[in-house]
Amino acid sequence: MKKLLCFVLATLFGSSAAFATYDTLSISSGYNADVIANGVGSASTTTSNDVDGANYAYVSNGWQSSSSATGITTGLPADGIVNSALTTGLQFQLADYSSNNSLRLTGSNNGTLDLQTPVAAQTLYILAVTGSGSSTMTVTINFSDGTTQSQSSMTVSDWYGGTNVALTGFQRVNRLNNLLDNAFNGPNLYQYSIAITTANQAKTISSVEFERTGGSSTGSVLNIFALSIEESAITCPQPTALTTANITTTSADLGWTEAGSATQWEISYGPAGTSAAGGTHVFTTTNPKTITGLTAATGYEFHVRAICGPGDTSLWSGPKTFSSDCGTAPTITSTTDGERCGKGVITLHAQPSSGIVRWYAAATGGSPLDTGNSFTTAALTASQNYYVAAAAHYQATCETGTRQLVAATVHQLPTVDLGNDTVICQGTSITLDAENPGDTYLWSSGATTQTIHATSSGVYYVKVTDGNNCSNADTVVLNSGIQPEDSLPVISNLCVGDSIILDAANIGSSYSWNTGDNTQTIKVGAGGNYSVAVTSTDGCVGNFQTNVVSRPLPVVDLGGDTAICGNNAITLDAHNPGSSYVWNTGDTTRMIGTTDSGRYSVVVTDKYGCVSGDTMHLAFIGQPYVNGFNFIPQFYERLGQVVFHLNHPIDVQSCLWNFGDGSPESTDFNPTHTYDINGGVYIVTLTVYNTCGSYTVTLPIEIDTKTGVVTVADAASVLTVYPNPAKDYLMLQVADQNTIEQAALYDISGREVEKAGYGPSGQNKVKVRTGNLPSGIYLLRVKTKAGWQSRKVELVR
Repeated sequence: MKKLLCFVLATLFGSSAAFATYDTLSISSGYNADVIANGVGSASTTTSNDVDGANYAYVSNGWQSSSSATGITTGLPADGIVNSALTTGLQFQLADYSSNNSLRLTGSNNGTLDLQTPVAAQTLYILAVTGSGSSTMTVTINFSDGTTQSQSSMTVSDWYGGTNVALTGFQRVNRLNNLLDNAFNGPNLYQYSIAITTANQAKTISSVEFERTGGSSTGSVLNIFALSIEESAITCPQPTALTTANITTTSADLGWTEAGSATQWEISYGPAGTSAAGGTHVFTTTNPKTITGLTAATGYEFHVRAICGPGDTSLWSGPKTFSSDCGTAPTITSTTDGERCGKGVITLHAQPSSGIVRWYAAATGGSPLDTGNSFTTAALTASQNYYVAAAAHYQATCETGTRQLVAATVHQLPTVDLGNDTVICQGTSITLDAENPGDTYLWSSGATTQTIHATSSGVYYVKVTDGNNCSNADTVVLNSGIQPEDSLPVISNLCVGDSIILDAANIGSSYSWNTGDNTQTIKVGAGGNYSVAVTSTDGCVGNFQTNVVSRPLPVVDLGGDTAICGNNAITLDAHNPGSSYVWNTGDTTRMIGTTDSGRYSVVVTDKYGCVSGDTMHLAFIGQPYVNGFNFIPQFYERLGQVVFHLNHPIDVQSCLWNFGDGSPESTDFNPTHTYDINGGVYIVTLTVYNTCGSYTVTLPIEIDTKTGVVTVADAASVLTVYPNPAKDYLMLQVADQNTIEQAALYDISGREVEKAGYGPSGQNKVKVRTGNLPSGIYLLRVKTKAGWQSRKVELVR
């Protein structure tokens, strides 16, 4: 603190008079805004905020808006010292213009200015202003001893037109454009004061708290700039070096060193913890002062202050603590040990004959850990011994000579560990062991044995209690493990010549086949028993097997390629009842019927999934047909020899020639036949065959050996023989233009066996009786007017 003015008049005859003494206060912390432009630079860069919420700030002498500008002379003092226009001799010291220099409060906010050095005072002075209206505030003075003094509803005026002006006649600056301005009655700085009560003048002020409680407008801003004091009127020095002596059970001598010239003092004493304002007050002119009426073995403390004259009493000195004598030391009459299970505190007990109990960590020496009939230890992890002594009070000399042991016993908890949470597989069990043989057990299942066998998932809990009745517990969770599922069929069918894939499924598991494979799937091509052990990610094992049975392929035989007659139908049979069928016709039945030629195939899948098939070609054959036949005489080789040829045969598989002369028939396709050298007319019959039928053509030819010519006979010369086969007779007939002249039957040996009876010459129809002839083949020779003709006839009985 800087003392500005002090005038002292000598004290005469117990009376005194003095001029006021003022000090500025140094603030260590609390300012929160820089609202005073200074130095070189725009107002907005040399301040952090405004005074009024409208961009106006204070400005100091010497401020330059730029390095080329002239420093102003119409601002606040450059040294920051404000000489109060209201109170002679009172000054305020503004904070550094380049730092925060205002406790700026808006709304319902508060802030505290902390003093660099605590000081006693009889008056507190405040330098403040409000921008954009007025503010109300509550001021709380905080003393070093923790007490306070408050004054509320103090009004701080707007920086224009207010009273209590401490400084005026300067300009302010617009932070937006650096323009200075002033108006009537401002801007100003105002001074406010708070009288310190007499009881508080002996105390030192440590800080001052300001709370803005209201304002004339919502935008008004309260600014606190500086604090000063009028020093306390107390000048009397405090006593020093407080002492005690000659302490008995009921009295003590209290002394001190006088720092000044005082001859009268005030003593305050009482039980330990009594403040100077409380307790018993004794005024004395002797030093030391003997006080009586004390209680034996009791702790006390005292304060003292000097009285230099009327209204001039020093600050209190002290406290000084002491204890009255105890007389005969008390004893410990009983102790109670303590115990617990596991880590924690233990409360021990001791009973004294009188006075108090002191607790120690050792049998001798050391300071007491605690006092009282009960003592609670810190958290213990192991047993520990403590020691107690009885004391009349705080006097160590009034304590029991030998300390007694009080045991704090920590029983270790049983160690119970059921292991980590794990999985349990279906069909397996896990043995849970609580260990600690000889202890007692209680499981969540109700079991009381050391071990149990868990066969299902769940939460398992056990409490173990040992011989000290200490219990500990543990819990383990058995989760259901992923149990592999059987994907293998009981029987797997394997078709001959094929292979199948056996899949153990359960993706992510591990596998062990009896084949030595360790993959999820294996390919097998032979029958037999196959097994696999599947281990899931949880370690659960499933053992699965399948019997692979070798199945023969279905036998499918549609028959060889075949042909059928036109317009006929055929049924194709895939056989293998109970199978499934797929024909290339789209049919799915076992048998199909068709009338179309083409290639037919079928795939047969039996009940085991074995597949086979067959294919056949079906052709359709039409009725046989021949466009007649040709004949070529070869008389140059042999008289009467003729070669026959088929004309354009269609679907002909075989043929049968009847040459008409009774000779054996021929099956050659191009036969050579020799007729009688006498020639004649012969009916040549050609029949062609296939499996679907036959076709016959007849052509009469005339053999003329004399000319070597073979021609088609005249139709009129053709001989008709019927019935053939015959039984009792044969009818012979020629055309009306022709006549029958002779007729005879010959057996196969060439013997004539019957002649025909003739009627009138020129008949064209003759009946030959055959009823007397046996069955057989005969040759009929007939001579007509056109020439000889032969026929093969058959007689049937």
